[in-house]
Amino acid sequence: MMAKTWAITDEQYGKLCGRDDEFRLRVRKGVIPFDAALDHLQAAFDGNMSKSQYKRKKRATLIDACGILGADRVHTPEEVCPLWRQSFPVNVLICYSNEILLQAKEANCEGAADRHLFYVPEGMSLIRQREIRGLNSSKPPYFSSGNDWWLANEEKACQEKGMAYWPKISSPAGFYLLDLKPRFPAINGWQAQEDEVAKLGGKYERAPEDVFLFAIQSIYMLTGKNVTSDWWHWGKTVDSDGHCVNVHLYGGGEAHVNGNRPDRSDGALRVSVSRKFEI
Repeated sequence: MMAKTWAITDEQYGKLCGRDDEFRLRVRKGVIPFDAALDHLQAAFDGNMSKSQYKRKKRATLIDACGILGADRVHTPEEVCPLWRQSFPVNVLICYSNEILLQAKEANCEGAADRHLFYVPEGMSLIRQREIRGLNSSKPPYFSSGNDWWLANEEKACQEKGMAYWPKISSPAGFYLLDLKPRFPAINGWQAQEDEVAKLGGKYERAPEDVFLFAIQSIYMLTGKNVTSDWWHWGKTVDSDGHCVNVHLYGGGEAHVNGNRPDRSDGALRVSVSRKFEI
């Protein structure tokens, strides 16, 4: 699908984009849809909306999110869907308030987090991601043909044990507030990590493996940056052997799915936390 084109005056453009050069560029490219931006032209980007007004808005809009977090940390459908050959969603909503996004911004500014708002399309299971990205190492990110333990053999094992075949399960489509800063090295195993996640409060959880792997592959395609060059995200899915699933992207863009015993001690096994949907 082609990005929309529009006519916009220099005055409108200046008000819309403010001093955010990255936002300006993304509007021009159509990564951020102008029709959505125009709805908030005066309110959000002419300097008339105060921080308290942002916080009073119950549900954040895409333009609010870009204004709060910065456009480089908001990954829109217009940006990620073409990478994965997915159609654009209709009327997708952000399930967070402006207050939550302001808290995320504050944590980012303090260096305590690296929180991004990431749109994930419908049906992006680990299996589907492998089907789309393929096995061609010359077109990273890609999946390794040798990393296949979680395919046919695992599906059979899940069937025999009456379990759902987890690689085909996908998280709901929507915007996820992900912290890409690795936390809690697994020195004392998975449960010790889980105890640390619990200390953050009930509004946070381990990021779903499919969401996290989708996000880091997308960032790799957009920027060439590998978020997990020296760590693995240890998730909450349990495989047929009782091992907790973890995902990773090697330096050359090779996506891997692994599983480890919950009592494993390994400092490279970390956690990316996500904020639960609240609206």
